[in-house]
Amino acid sequence: MDARSLERDSTKMAENSEPVKRARKSNFTAAECTLLLTVAEENINIITSKFTNAITNKSKNKNKVWEEITDQVNSLGVCKRSVTEIKEKWRGMVSSAKKVHSKIATDRQKTGGGSKPVSPKGETKKIIDLFGEDPSFSGITGGIESGEFIS
Repeated sequence: MDARSLERDSTKMAENSEPVKRARKSNFTAAECTLLLTVAEENINIITSKFTNAITNKSKNKNKVWEEITDQVNSLGVCKRSVTEIKEKWRGMVSSAKKVHSKIATDRQKTGGGSKPVSPKGETKKIIDLFGEDPSFSGITGGIESGEFIS
């Protein structure tokens, strides 16, 4: 923070004698998450495409799809969400599914007794099934990092 922003914040607090609080939206409901997953699954090729250039208009198409997903989630009437919030929620859902998938794979590699790894449930299982074979999700099959330098 620079001196100006600190000065500005201190004057706001001095005027109001209370810190300025940001309005917080409600958490995503299960219905919103389920709808987000369903619509994202229908458009997964567009959402996950890396090649976005002006010639193919993929970036416009991708933004249009995210706007449609946002409109559908907002149609539930829980809370007005922005495209950025919907994208962040999707990234978070995929990230948590990736962690669960990684934990299951790690537990499967362990030797010895112990209990069976917990199976993923609901939306996490759908996301794992959707991205399961993708190298960015589950890693490269047979890939080993040895830390050795090969010349």
